[in-house]
Amino acid sequence: MSAAIEVVDAVRRYGTKTAVDGVGLTLEAGRITCLLGPSGCGKSTLLRMIAGLEPLDGGQILAAGEDISRLPPERRDIGLVFQDYALFPHLRIEDNVGFGLTHLAAAERRARVMDLLGSVRLADRARAYPGELSGGEQQRVALVRALARAPRTVLLDEPFSGLDHHLQAEVRAATLATLRQSGAAVLIVTHDAEEAMQMADDLALMSAGRILQRGTPEDCYREPVSIAAARLLGEAEVIPARIADGVAHTAFGTLPAPGIADGDAQAMLRPNALIPGPGAQAAVSHRRFVGQGWSARLRVDGTSVQVRLVDRPDDLMSVGIDPAQARVFG
Repeated sequence: MSAAIEVVDAVRRYGTKTAVDGVGLTLEAGRITCLLGPSGCGKSTLLRMIAGLEPLDGGQILAAGEDISRLPPERRDIGLVFQDYALFPHLRIEDNVGFGLTHLAAAERRARVMDLLGSVRLADRARAYPGELSGGEQQRVALVRALARAPRTVLLDEPFSGLDHHLQAEVRAATLATLRQSGAAVLIVTHDAEEAMQMADDLALMSAGRILQRGTPEDCYREPVSIAAARLLGEAEVIPARIADGVAHTAFGTLPAPGIADGDAQAMLRPNALIPGPGAQAAVSHRRFVGQGWSARLRVDGTSVQVRLVDRPDDLMSVGIDPAQARVFG
């Protein structure tokens, strides 16, 4: 895979605040990268820097090895889809999609527009105005408008957050199919961990202006580099541990801890990390049925964690730790 976009040590400051702090990121052709982080972490600022809508205070943006840091947005060969879709309300759908295709002859432009609208099943709405479309339809129009010039890179900023929940899965699936067919390098900014893991070939976890971790969704979830990175991808309980000879001892059992020095440490447990079986005797409280199992609070010797269990637990149960759902940090 070739690097369509490479962000090198990018910095963006607003007065005394550093919104993007020395970020490095690579977007590859034909792959979807999700930039995941909480509101205010700098992820949308980074997207706007790549697009040319925000200047850099340090670092570079490279496209196929060429420095485009100072090029205006229209010369970067990048398609954009914003959270509010940014369709022109006074233009028909066909004119919105064809807005960037004025270099083509009229017949060729219309053929291209209708082909794009057909790819997202909206050819019959070509003469409608944006206000006559549903949110999901507007999102699909914004997507094909971004793809109209066949850019090598497409950037999407929280593209599904404005949709009703029942529409999100359907529109997301259609969007991903269209993006993969395009072959472009894709960056999707989101604050939704489940959404990011469903969409991404590659994840970049961002917090406080920095990238904490990059990798596949499975690697980032199973092998987080820090507790902060682990919490970006879902619920995570942290309990004290004591390392001795490569083993972490906790109130709920032991975990392998190779390479971690003896002494105090922390163990991160996912909600399904504690499993019934031989091990620690835990007191159970706050049982609640949650649809596909039970949520409960388990306590051993003053240490408590929130867990999810398949079966309704009794007031006292024996549990051990599943190492695949836990990680030790020194």
